[in-house]
Amino acid sequence: MWFYALDKAMSGAIAVSDTSIDDSPYEALQTIGSTVDGLSFSNVSVANAGSFVLQLQAGGSGSFDDVRASGVGFAPVYSCGTKFAVTVGGGDDSWLKACTDTSECAAGLTCDNSAKVCAKCGFPPKEDA
Repeated sequence: MWFYALDKAMSGAIAVSDTSIDDSPYEALQTIGSTVDGLSFSNVSVANAGSFVLQLQAGGSGSFDDVRASGVGFAPVYSCGTKFAVTVGGGDDSWLKACTDTSECAAGLTCDNSAKVCAKCGFPPKEDA
């Protein structure tokens, strides 16, 4: 599910609730472009995302409450300092972890200074053909 702001910034209340995302070959949720403000996710289930549950490539803000994930292919969150403010609610399993320092994150993840969540800055390695 992409929130595409390459043509123009997105703002306003954008609510995604009571939804299942199954077998996404790449990321399950993505922001891309300039700014995506006002996202909220509640009671969302993600199963078998090929790369990331959440890929942040836009500034903005979003809240996550009772968002569950299983079968994550590479890392829970992709972010390289895109200035996207993440609000971590309750019930988000262990895939979305708020942090203030990298020491709070699992091995291979860092604390993204903008999003304030444990994330990976880098894509999965390509498989040899």
